Amino acid sequence: LVDTLVNAINTDFNSICRAQFTAVLDSMLINTVLLNATPTGFTNYLWDYGNGSSGQGINDTAMYTSSGKYIITLTATTPVCTAIYKQKASISSFTMPLANYHYTTNSSIITTLTPRINKSAFIITWKKNGVEYRSYKNIHGIDQSGNPVFTFTGVLPYANNEHGEKTVKVTGTVDTYLYNINNWQDSIKIKSDNIVLAAAYP
Repeated sequence: LVDTLVNAINTDFNSICRAQFTAVLDSMLINTVLLNATPTGFTNYLWDYGNGSSGQGINDTAMYTSSGKYIITLTATTPVCTAIYKQKASISSFTMPLANYHYTTNSSIITTLTPRINKSAFIITWKKNGVEYRSYKNIHGIDQSGNPVFTFTGVLPYANNEHGEKTVKVTGTVDTYLYNINNWQDSIKIKSDNIVLAAAYP
């Protein structure tokens, strides 16, 4: 005989919307189950004991007047999410079999990188006679992802700046065009094999 129980789990990165609970038989009271929910960050904890009775709170007690198999359901909510978790209780010799899996809830740091229109980490801006030129075309639909703007050739520690922040000396080369931000057809060719920049960092 095979018996199963399925729970839907929120699998979003860093999600804490994953309620669960433990259930143990009270050693002092007959057919009484002690329920303890986790994690503690939910606003409300609602219990359905599977026998027509219900309760609330992160810790609760379920009492059964007859033997049998019951599905205990925890519904935990916050203003932005709802998590439902179920377990089976067999009231007789009392066992608490789980579904054939388990999960743990934890939080980790996820870093998301958003690419710029250019591969380079730099945008070169130059103002000439009141006109601003930049190292990318200001036109919708133009893919410049394959056009490098600045190529690194070296990075070395450098002196602190006037704010006391540490800096590095970045050397590199450039071979590209600067485009009028109001008229991408107006461009200026720039090229250098010996660029030196100072960049501050925390």
